[in-house]
Amino acid sequence: NNGKIVIEQASGILLKDVAEILSTSHVPVLQLTSIFINDREAFSSPQSLKDKKLVLPFNQNNISIEFAAMDWLHPNKTNYLVKIDGVQSANTWMANPDARINLTGLAPGNYVVHIKAINSSGVWSNEINLPITIKPPFWQTWWFIALCMLAIAAILYWLYRYRVQQLLKMQLMRNNISRDLHDEMGSTLTSINII
Repeated sequence: NNGKIVIEQASGILLKDVAEILSTSHVPVLQLTSIFINDREAFSSPQSLKDKKLVLPFNQNNISIEFAAMDWLHPNKTNYLVKIDGVQSANTWMANPDARINLTGLAPGNYVVHIKAINSSGVWSNEINLPITIKPPFWQTWWFIALCMLAIAAILYWLYRYRVQQLLKMQLMRNNISRDLHDEMGSTLTSINII
């Protein structure tokens, strides 16, 4: 009588206005439905990632993101556009009819996944921006490289000091031999002179 439909759900009921469902200007609501990392579902509620950054270690770089926009009138006619900063050129939006993004083998770095939808009436949804950071392995971090360079410099300095000490020992031995020869020669010449 009042133009509303009651829909039963597991957590209660949903009261929906029929006029809103049939409205051609209905704005689709875009939401993340699931996120898989290395083929395992990572978040039970991907919406909790809203306004947050997804930070992952280097060995968790295979990511699948599923999303959906609710269009009550023509759900199969919803089109999705995806842009991924850090993988594609900055202004390239790509059509994605599967409502799923597969990011495999991401190199360490920073990425931003942009998703938006357009319904059958040409009305755009909200845009989802999901920043993703893949941390580099420890052997690619600046502090590890700096430590390695410092260790190599210390080894080279130690080798240089060792070589200098060996040369100084050799020179000291030559000086001793030279002094002994000089003293012996001088003594021998003095003895000959006396004789």
